[in-house]
Amino acid sequence: MQLGTKGRYAVTALLRLHDALKLQQVVPLSYIAETENISITYLEQLFTKLRKAGVVNSIRGQAGGYVLAREAAFVNVAEIIMAAEENILFTRCATSSHSGCTKTGMLCKTHTLWEELTNHVYGFLSSITLEDLALGKIPKTVVSGWTQHKQVVND
Repeated sequence: MQLGTKGRYAVTALLRLHDALKLQQVVPLSYIAETENISITYLEQLFTKLRKAGVVNSIRGQAGGYVLAREAAFVNVAEIIMAAEENILFTRCATSSHSGCTKTGMLCKTHTLWEELTNHVYGFLSSITLEDLALGKIPKTVVSGWTQHKQVVND
């Protein structure tokens, strides 16, 4: 699985929105587009999805823009990614499916492995809030564990 630009940009844009809200009450998309070098058209599409999912609220008018719908401590990364319509799936079929991985309609032998990986990734992303990101509070054990493994493979 590779996270697409929708999920990455949504998390990045909301982190910028969170930071900008400290300075002003409403943040225009043009500010996020300029500071993050993301197309305003792309941001408009993302923020429409984020608004429909209840992550942000839009304010109309001359001084309009966006605000978080809830405090950043109550918005998690998995929610943002899923609102942007990105999948957090490692299986080829629905996670709750008991058939469908193979052409014969049976589960593949590694289905449970990929299903559990999906659960771990979803759990990890759900445990990190927008506030955690703003404060740099990402569990180091997971990140450093991956980095150490990666270094061993590269040596």
